[in-house]
Amino acid sequence: MDDHINQYIKIPITLEQCILEGSYKSVLDVNNNHDKNYKYYLNKFESAIRFQIARSAEKSYESIRVSDAVSLLRFTNVDALVSFIKTDVDSNDVSLLLLIVKEREIDWKIHNDRLFFSHRNKDKVVIPSRAIIDDVMLLAHELEKII
Repeated sequence: MDDHINQYIKIPITLEQCILEGSYKSVLDVNNNHDKNYKYYLNKFESAIRFQIARSAEKSYESIRVSDAVSLLRFTNVDALVSFIKTDVDSNDVSLLLLIVKEREIDWKIHNDRLFFSHRNKDKVVIPSRAIIDDVMLLAHELEKII
């Protein structure tokens, strides 16, 4: 129990608890409250969490106000958001935010104080799952008759 008082053990325990609870705000707050020895790792957590929040936002909204996006992603200003968008969209570094740019489904564009999320591949082929299920069931029924 004394180990929980030690700040070097308390930080990982706090991070684990916040992530398990889904309290991403708390994880981002940990970054601001601790010493420089953890700064590198806490920045990695911050990037990963920001990435997950960004993916959730782009799937949830068609567009949001730029000021709301800055707040949601916990940036200090619009320039930081623009930098994040450029890094996220233009990066070829797979380790950066665990993103493969060629497979992105959604583009981010800022226009008239709104951030728009537009789908890249609207022409995606849709698998006719219901028709496939019906065909497999019919085949199974016919095979049952034969046996």
